[in-house]
Amino acid sequence: MTDDKQLEVGMSDGKLVISIGIDLLLFAIGHQEQFANTLDACGCQITNAEQLAKAIVEELEREQEDGTTVVHEMLDNAAMSALENGADCFIDVAKSKKVNQNDRPTKV
Repeated sequence: MTDDKQLEVGMSDGKLVISIGIDLLLFAIGHQEQFANTLDACGCQITNAEQLAKAIVEELEREQEDGTTVVHEMLDNAAMSALENGADCFIDVAKSKKVNQNDRPTKV
């Protein structure tokens, strides 16, 4: 059975959901130039898509010394891009009204 489900990024039940079929993941990774070149240079090949997917999950969950993961960094970068690209969810407080200290949001 193949699982070539396309990459999907969306929201469901109050959650951000990112999914991709394992076979498509294997195809995409195998065709990423730097990875393909590294495989060629070491004489390696991918032999098991399921094991590769598990290894990728482990790497996505691997914490750095400060507790962050590459997933945290990806989400931070996406949020910064949304801000820089003018997403409608942000408001320029200074332009919308004068804000006194009591109106400022507090960190949770």
